[in-house]
Amino acid sequence: MTTTTTDMLLEAADLLPGERTRIPCVFCGGTDKTLSVSRMDDGAVVWNCYRAGCGVKGGANGGRLIRIRQQPRKQEFTPFEGELVELPVEVAEFLWGKVRFSDAHLRTSRARWAPEEKRVAFPIFGPMGTRRGWMLRSYDPRAWNKARTHMDCGEPHMSWYASRPTGVLLVVEDIPSAVRAAQYVDALALCGTGCGPDYVQEIAAHKRRVVWALDADATHNAVKLARANQLLFEDSGVLVLTRDIKDMEENELKDLLGVLT
Repeated sequence: MTTTTTDMLLEAADLLPGERTRIPCVFCGGTDKTLSVSRMDDGAVVWNCYRAGCGVKGGANGGRLIRIRQQPRKQEFTPFEGELVELPVEVAEFLWGKVRFSDAHLRTSRARWAPEEKRVAFPIFGPMGTRRGWMLRSYDPRAWNKARTHMDCGEPHMSWYASRPTGVLLVVEDIPSAVRAAQYVDALALCGTGCGPDYVQEIAAHKRRVVWALDADATHNAVKLARANQLLFEDSGVLVLTRDIKDMEENELKDLLGVLT
């Protein structure tokens, strides 16, 4: 990238030091505002396009390049081809005792049962609500692999439960916690504690306010994610948990998340 590119972005975004905005991408020609442009206090300019198929990412300070385009990460995926049936009554009752899943939570999760694997199969949803994989979870203490992920495509291994057009997105670790939280606020399950650039890009493309609420033993990871990605969101905060969301009583969870709505 050259100074010409920097000047072009500054002119298009009309930014002062310390400001950021989103504009149509000048690299891929997209009409939606998918290009995030930030001007740092020292005058450096950084940019990032969230449009699938573009993903340009760079920055410059005068004529000096400080960031380069990042190639999309290739992910291996293996679709699940086993049998899936309705949840047996005894499994639904177990989920009520284990993660406080009511009938409403079961409907939100659309969980199924994999009889051959003897696992609960949670669909993994994309940001538009389409299924893009399955998370098969075993609650047998003897199982050596508690969770297995089967993706239908190479998209990020995270699941969205977001139906509200505006408002904050609560980012949690696991699907049961996201399903429980989704009764009160838009939620996203990372299906783990990792959140690479492709994950963050997808989140920023759909939500401008994010609260990171990883399990109680991973608060330090939540703080790192909030700090590392603060320029990509209008707000990026951390909700410190004393225990996991899926383990909370409903009244406790409602009071906790009420401050976010």
